[in-house]
Amino acid sequence: VTEMEIIHGVLRHRKTMQRRAFFYYRESNSEAADLGEDAPPPESELAMKQLDIVKAEIKEYGFKVHNYKTLTEFAGYVEEDMKSMIASEFEESSRVMNSGMGEEGEETAYQIPAPEPV
Repeated sequence: VTEMEIIHGVLRHRKTMQRRAFFYYRESNSEAADLGEDAPPPESELAMKQLDIVKAEIKEYGFKVHNYKTLTEFAGYVEEDMKSMIASEFEESSRVMNSGMGEEGEETAYQIPAPEPV
């Protein structure tokens, strides 16, 4: 994901994306070496500074951030976040659907709010 995608797709729409965007930062290349993969080439000093700025903005806006060292740890964080997000979305949708029932059980509204346009 590029810096522009993070800024325009997430940070500018933080109210709707707060529960839907998660960030995972790899702490080291140790597992890449363990798997026989080549470590990515080192970034330039300027690129590292820009990355640090974006990471700071992500944390400043309160997005969920996980630091991981292994793919197993990464997978656990992703699974945990996806389960939490699905449960939250289902709960919200359920409240909207149930609020549309009239006194005698007739349907008065059955609408799930759409996400904000990007």
